[in-house]
Amino acid sequence: MTVPAERRLKKAALKLSYLREELYDLEEEFDRRGWELQRAVIELLARSGELLARAEQAQSNASASEEDEKEEGSPAPPWQKKLFRKITSKTHPDALLREELSERERIERAKMFMDSKAALEKQDGGRLLEIAAELDIDVDDAPVEEHLASMERLATELETRMNQIKSTAAWVWGEGKKREILNHVARVSGWSGESPGLVDEVVDWVNSGFTDGVATYSPPPPQSRSVRLSRKVGERPQKMTRR
Repeated sequence: MTVPAERRLKKAALKLSYLREELYDLEEEFDRRGWELQRAVIELLARSGELLARAEQAQSNASASEEDEKEEGSPAPPWQKKLFRKITSKTHPDALLREELSERERIERAKMFMDSKAALEKQDGGRLLEIAAELDIDVDDAPVEEHLASMERLATELETRMNQIKSTAAWVWGEGKKREILNHVARVSGWSGESPGLVDEVVDWVNSGFTDGVATYSPPPPQSRSVRLSRKVGERPQKMTRR
C-alpha cells in the first residue's frame, strides 16, 4: 500500500516533534544528575584528602561545552532560502520591534532566528521546516522527498544524542548506581580506600540533600533550559507540519 506524501510528512513531523520534546526533557534531567554527581565527587575527594587539584579538574570538565561542527558545501537550495526569508520576517530582531510580544516570546523568536540561520548554513531543511511549522508559515515550496529525507536525518541525530546521554556516567548515576560510580572515581583518582565506609557516607550525604558538605567547592545548581516553547510540562505540540 502506498502511503500518500502528505500523510508521510505528517507522521515524520510528529515523530520529530516528539523526539525534540523527549530530548529536551532528557537534557534537563541530565543536567540535574550531572550537577548532583559533581557535588558528590567533590565531597568524596574532599573527605579523602584529595580535593584541590581533583575538584578543579572535575569542575572544568563538567563545564566544558560542545561546539557545533560547521559543514562546508554547496549553496542552500532556493526553497530553503525562500523559507528562511519567511522565517526571518517573523523572527529577525528588527521584525520583533514591530510586534507586541512578551519578553519570553521575544527570546523564543530570537532563538528561532539563530537556529534557522544555522540550519540554512548547514542546509538542514528539516530544522527550517520545523521552525516554519511552529510559526504557522506555509512550507508548500519544499520538495516532499527532500522534506522527508531532512526530517528523517534529523530524527536519527536526535535519537543518537539521547542514546549518548543515557550512556554517560551522570545518567547512570541517577539509575541507582551511585555507589558504583563513586567507587570507580575512588579507583581512578588514586585514593587508597583506607576508609572503606567513605563512599557510603557520601551517598548518604547526597540522599540527605547535601547537608553540611564542602560548600566552598559546591558547583552552581543547574539552570532550566531557557528557550522552550510556551506550553505546559508534558504537553505536546499540536501542529508540526504543513496545513
